[in-house]
Amino acid sequence: GSPRLLSTETIKEICGIADEYCGGYVRFTTGNNVEFMVDSLDKARKLKEDLNARKHPGGSYKFPVGGTGAGITNI
Repeated sequence: GSPRLLSTETIKEICGIADEYCGGYVRFTTGNNVEFMVDSLDKARKLKEDLNARKHPGGSYKFPVGGTGAGITNI
């Protein structure tokens, strides 16, 4: 998931990822999730590898793949 409010830097980063792997296609869901649309398993694997490599300075993932685990979510 993503925070309810995103900085312009984060939105630019998400759009850059979408441009690189998804032909520019990205979807923001009503549950504050970001979905990248890919058309092949190879692209999905490369995208997942890229997302897992992106971390905040403290070491946490910027874009957790597959959910955030046990955490507080919006209701």
